[in-house]
Amino acid sequence: MNTKRKIAFIVNPKSGTDRIKSIEIAIAKYLPIDLFEVEILRTEFAGHATGLAKKIAQTNQYETVVAVGGDGTVNEVAKGLINSSTSLGIVPKGSGNGLARACNIPLKVEGALKVIAKGYIKNIDTATINEHLFLSNAGTGLDAAVALECKKSSQRGVLMYINKTTSVFWKYKPQTYTIEYDGQTMTTKAIMISVANGNEFGYGFKIAPTASLNDGWLDIMIIKPLNIFSAGRVSFHAWWGNLDKYSKVIHIRAKKISISSDKMEAFQYDGDAQPHQENISIEILPKSLNLIAP
Repeated sequence: MNTKRKIAFIVNPKSGTDRIKSIEIAIAKYLPIDLFEVEILRTEFAGHATGLAKKIAQTNQYETVVAVGGDGTVNEVAKGLINSSTSLGIVPKGSGNGLARACNIPLKVEGALKVIAKGYIKNIDTATINEHLFLSNAGTGLDAAVALECKKSSQRGVLMYINKTTSVFWKYKPQTYTIEYDGQTMTTKAIMISVANGNEFGYGFKIAPTASLNDGWLDIMIIKPLNIFSAGRVSFHAWWGNLDKYSKVIHIRAKKISISSDKMEAFQYDGDAQPHQENISIEILPKSLNLIAP
């Protein structure tokens, strides 16, 4: 009787031959062939990862599909696994790695593979923003404007993100938003509104310190207009994990959210920016994804 766990890895060949080879070597070491049956699938075009994952979930060909990459790759793979019995594994190879950090998945390949080998599954919530799936967070305002700028850049990493955030901050104007949530309405001026499923924004920046991936709620973090001094304090509180306590932040929990503004320029989900939106609708999808995590 074959009791091997069947695992598929989805990787982007653009990540480089050397990187893929190093991952193959690590897989052979930490997922030995006497216990695991492993296949590495390479994507060929944008969105291919979703199609591969969806086909696997529909056919039950593998128990687990592992996304090798950053938050964008993880998001693509997860789209194909939503509401299926196939679990998602993560080998974080991006710069922000928001979901991996939120779930305490090691950022080094060896540590991530050890977690996958143990196979502990958590049933987590996901959410949608204008029908786009997100796992960690979505929002509008400054974060979306920064995401648009990052999308144009060929560089990656925390220094690039800090540089883009600083340059956008100086010219970004706060907007007035109307927020409807679970039957209530408020209108407020804000520099950004982030709706968090997980607590991590990426790079160790905890946008919603009390958010949980399996509590059935979304945490709305409304950041009021800032000057250079209060912006520094927002960053300080976020990295120390107590942003919800800062006076420039309004924290609300809800399950269904609508945000509108006649000057909304964009929204982002898991760091992917979508331009030119005036209204966004966000909804929690409770217990919709099986995730392998510590």
